[in-house]
Amino acid sequence: MTMQIEPSSRDSKIKLLNLNGSSSGFLRLSSQFLANTTANMTRDTYGRELVLFARWFGEDGNVSAIKLEDLLNYKVLLEKQYSPATVAKKIAALKSFFGFAKRIGAIPNNPAEELRVAGVTKNRIPSHLTIEEVCRLIKMPDRRTLLGKRDVAIIALLANSGMRRSEVINLKIGSFIYSKEKHKQKERVYVKILGKGNKERMVMVHEDIVPLLGDWVRVRPEVEHDLFFTTKAGKPVSNKAIRYLIQKHGKAAGIPDEKLHPHSLRHSFCINLARAEVPLHIIQELSGHKTLNTLRIYLRVTQTETDEAIKKLPHFSRPNRVNKLVFG
Repeated sequence: MTMQIEPSSRDSKIKLLNLNGSSSGFLRLSSQFLANTTANMTRDTYGRELVLFARWFGEDGNVSAIKLEDLLNYKVLLEKQYSPATVAKKIAALKSFFGFAKRIGAIPNNPAEELRVAGVTKNRIPSHLTIEEVCRLIKMPDRRTLLGKRDVAIIALLANSGMRRSEVINLKIGSFIYSKEKHKQKERVYVKILGKGNKERMVMVHEDIVPLLGDWVRVRPEVEHDLFFTTKAGKPVSNKAIRYLIQKHGKAAGIPDEKLHPHSLRHSFCINLARAEVPLHIIQELSGHKTLNTLRIYLRVTQTETDEAIKKLPHFSRPNRVNKLVFG
């Protein structure tokens, strides 16, 4: 079977709605599985992946009829269209679903138990923007317009606070806390971020970003809800809208497409802190990462930096005073 499995965004929404109340074994069980997935972002991601698999296998398929061979054929199709990292994420959703089906006794055996994907290169430096690229990106929105003021505030916050996209979307008007130290004229602004697992953290807003937030506040539509960022019509900002605005302004700034993702700005934040020799436990606190081990990837350096380090070695072919000092 050689078909493109990615539906249009509209088609995906329609089929996601069909998960509820379906008489199909697969879709009914999918709905139950998603109801037991507590994290909103994970639930949305898994939902999309189950929809795509259902379109390929057949929406009326019975879960117990799905065999390892079917999953292997589906994996081959995925590998023709996506990177190893993306395939791994898509297969992870299916493995989680079939693991759930086995645990509740819906199927006697888990067909995904032996499903493997090609190893993803570990410890590679994640896609991120350079400081110069971040500066170009922030300059792109037209700050004379309402949406331009909003976009620049969102981009600046993502790049300077390490927030996840979902955390920016869920910011409230009351998320910002103002503090003025005694005998000091400047007022500090902190943002209270609700991260994964409802864990809160406080991050100081860089003084260069405060005026950008103020520009947005002055033009923000008057609405009943208290979400900080809104659309022009005053509605909540969607995940898709955040990614779109970064791609739109990023392309205008001449930034490579692979870097134009909200999470790339989060990576940029962590990498810049690591290169400034900020201790890992502080980066962990600021970014809301669960474990220190996750952050070790940010300590890896680029090829350019390693090349520069080698250049600093003494010249073995040209002995000099420095060589004598180094090698005795």
